[in-house]
This record gives sequence, C-alpha cells and structure tokens, in this order.
Amino acid sequence: MNNSKKGKNSKKAIIYTRVSTEEQAVKGYSLLDQEEVLRRACKADGVEVVGHIQDDGHSAKTFNRPGFQRLLTSLKNGQIAVDFLYVVRWDRFSRNMENGFLMLRELRSYSVDVKCLEETYDTSDPSAVLLRAIKMAEPEMDNRRRAKNTQMGIRRALKEGRYACGAAPIGYSWDRSGTRPMIKPNVNANLVKEAFELYATGLYSIEGVRKIVQEKGLSIQKTAFNRMLRNPIYKGNIVVPELGDEEEQEVMGIHEAIIAKELFNKVQSVLTRILEKNASRVEKVNYRDELPLRGLLQCPNCHSSWTGSGSRGNGGTYFYYHCQNGCKERVKAEEANLVFSDYLKSFQVHPEVSNLYMAIMDDIFRTKEGDREKEIARFQKNLAEIESKLLKIDEMYVEDKLEKDSYQRMKVSSKDEIQRLQGLISRLKSIDTNFMKYCRYGLSLLGDLDFHYNQASPYIRKKLLGSIFTGKLVFENGNYRTTGLNEAVALIGLFQKELGNKKAERLTISDKTFGNVPRIGLEPTYLTAPEPKSGVSTNSTIWAG
Repeated sequence: MNNSKKGKNSKKAIIYTRVSTEEQAVKGYSLLDQEEVLRRACKADGVEVVGHIQDDGHSAKTFNRPGFQRLLTSLKNGQIAVDFLYVVRWDRFSRNMENGFLMLRELRSYSVDVKCLEETYDTSDPSAVLLRAIKMAEPEMDNRRRAKNTQMGIRRALKEGRYACGAAPIGYSWDRSGTRPMIKPNVNANLVKEAFELYATGLYSIEGVRKIVQEKGLSIQKTAFNRMLRNPIYKGNIVVPELGDEEEQEVMGIHEAIIAKELFNKVQSVLTRILEKNASRVEKVNYRDELPLRGLLQCPNCHSSWTGSGSRGNGGTYFYYHCQNGCKERVKAEEANLVFSDYLKSFQVHPEVSNLYMAIMDDIFRTKEGDREKEIARFQKNLAEIESKLLKIDEMYVEDKLEKDSYQRMKVSSKDEIQRLQGLISRLKSIDTNFMKYCRYGLSLLGDLDFHYNQASPYIRKKLLGSIFTGKLVFENGNYRTTGLNEAVALIGLFQKELGNKKAERLTISDKTFGNVPRIGLEPTYLTAPEPKSGVSTNSTIWAG
C-alpha cells in the first residue's frame, strides 16, 4: 500500500474489489475485471490510484473482511491519506444498507468519500441522498429475496417428499447421479436398522444400544443417536416444519426407508414408556402416598407452610402434618386426608350446573371470538376459486396454451395456497370442538372430584390440587378452608349456589360475572352471587329448574 500523503492539488484514491463466490467471478465480477474498470475510471477522473484492496471469497453482509479491515487500520493509524475509495457497484461495498451507511460515516471521518461507478447522477444534488439510499438498499433486498426463494424452494422440496436439509442423515448418503440429488441408504444402514430393532425389544437403554452399534462401526454421539431414534426419515417420511399459518406435517418421502413403519412406531412406544417410567420414579422419590397434602397446607397460627413426616412407634409408622416454624400444631395425616376427601365432595358439580356453565361459556366464547362460520365460508370460497383456477391451468396445459415451466410454477403455487386454506379451515373448525371437549372434561372431573383424586397417583394429586387451589389449605378444628381458589371453580360454585336459591326462576348471567368472582378466602359452599348492576347487558339467558 502506498504511504504517500495528500497533496494540495492532486486527488488520491484506493480502489476496492471483492468477489464472494466462483459463480460471481465467472459472471463478470472477477477481481481483474473490477480492477481494470476502476483504474480506467480513476484515470478519466484525474485521480491517482495509490493502492488496491481486494477481498476474495468474502461476503459483503458485514465489513469483517481482511482487506477492508486492513484499509480501516491504515486510515486510523494515519499510515495513508486518500480522498476517495472507488468501487464498481454498491453490492461490492456492502449488502447491508444499515452497515453500509455507518461505514460511509466512518470513512468520512477520515475525509474519505466512496465513489461508486454505478452512480451516474450528480452526487452533490440533495436528491442524490435518496437515490444513493435506494441503490444501497437494492443489494440487501436482493439478498433477502434470494434467501426467501431458497427457503420456499426447500419447503417445496420437502412437501414433494425430497430431503433438502443439508448433510445426509446417519445411514444415508447423497446420490447426485440423477437429475436431482437424493439420499440413499449407505453401508451404515444395516447398523441403523439394528439399533432400532435392539431398542424396540425394551431390553436395552438408549446408551446401551448406541455402544453396541458403535463397536460395530456406527460412530454417532449421544444426542445425535437420541434424535435418530425419533426421526421419521428412517421410516420413509419427511417432516415439513411449521411456517406461518402452516402447522408441522409429515409427508411420504421419495427416498428408500431403512426400517418399517411398524418398527419405528414400536420404538416410539418404548421411548414413551421409558419416559413415563422415569416420571413415576420421580413421583416415588418426591411424593408419599401417605402425605398427599404435604406442601399444600398452611399453619392456622403462624401461616407458615406445613410439612409432613413419619414417626415410628407401637410397631408401626404414623404420619403427621406439622408446622415448620416451631409451632406445636400438628395433626394426624390419616385424619386430615380423610376429612379432605369429604371436603372435595363440596366441589361436586351437579348436571344442571354443568349444562348451564357449558351453555354460558359457549355463548361467551362465540361472542368473544367472532363468527367463525363466516370466516370458514370465506376461506371455503377462496379455496373453491383456487381449485377452479388449478383446473383451468391443467386444461390450458393440455391444450398447449401454457408452457411447461409456467404450468409447473403455477401449479405448485396453487397447491401451496390450497394446502394453506385447508389448514386454516381445519383449525377454525377445530377451535370450537377442542374448547367444548376440554370444558366437558373439566366439568366431568369436578362432577366426581373425590373419586378421581383418590384414584390418582401422588404426583397427579399434586397437579390436580394445584389447578383448583391457587392458595394454601388451612386445616383447623376438623375443617378445611382455602386462601385461594381457581376463578373457574369459584364461578361454577357461584352458579351452583344460584341454582340452589332460584331453582325455578329465570337465571340470567352476564359476562361481567367473570370479573366479579372473588379471588381469595373462598369456599364453594359459601359463595354468594353478586348483585346485578342496572344497565348491564347480558350475553346469556338460561332457564334453570
């Protein structure tokens, strides 16, 4: 690099050239071509070229390029002083508009202006700022467009059943002998199959199977092996990931499966069973069947949490709930558990309350969510139009009115849109179904809560009680009370109280009721309905009795 300083009359410049791939070099962006064009431009402008910086094979998304960093270092250290930095095109300088403008500012701090040969307008004109911004935005837009096209191209390939995710999975290799590359089983395929067969027996751990096949030549890390056992690619399917409104889906692949679907499904069953078994082990460690309320009880004196423990005596072990804060309060766990089982019966929901609650929730749900039927009808209309369009495209192609490339592009686009609309319609139809299903399940649970509680494992009991009681339980003088209750459970108790008081009256419930449910210190048998406010419109009117 030339170290000469600026003279009073002469202008000096550094020329900068860059290529990122061999393809760019082949298509006329070679370093030599750029250098030649830049030197001619400098000569025509009467500017002396005092240095040439080049970056071969580096992206312009950032300025972390060796050549450019050397230039900045030289300018910062005062090793060189120039007036201009010449580039052929803005995409040679930067492909990120924000980074590009920041670098322009930094270069100006060294009294260096960037000259781009594609700027054929007067750069001293104020409107040139806008033109420059547009020109500098074009490379970034081009990058984003290509990235988007690449993403959609990969997605189309996946939907067509073609693996397009980079490196081939363990047990497969890329075969590029055909018109389109595809994966085919390789020499490790038999070891992959053996791994699935061994694990499907349920006699080996995942790590045990991995070590067996590793000794036979299948080199694979623990995490990768775990993923392999769950990857549908081995049964011949391709996973299309979720994107936007489209949910994740599996499609049949065009590649050869290494294992049968039955074997894959059996392995998934073993994996699920092992997970459940491990969860049950955690339950046994952390929860005692004799102390299901441990951690949920609160001391009536100091309000600290009660714990539970066993005490040996008279040839057996006796369990107690007691305070952790030094209080002498304690109760027999057997007695507290028995009373609690009866206490849960006070939450039992009668059938007429279930029907009332379902009707009100359904009405409010539909009001809040809007008219889904109109949305479904709108999407179905769009779907019919696209399907009709697809039929016309087929007819035009058969009649030779449409070229093959255009036909294929339009058909893929139409099928993608059809699939998207079908997904939207399916989800809209399932919203109400899922809502009602979960409501009915919850109400059936509350309809026989003490039975479900007594049948559940200690771990599930904890989960069940945690979903009902938002605060602690207090056991005092042989009775229970709670410091916090789930709003939905409290609201159902409110309805049940109303039905008891107005059995044969017309019961009107407003959606304002949801905001009036008290949050703490409540038990369902003591709930009272809020007084209706004048002028408040109701969403649901139900006849009870």
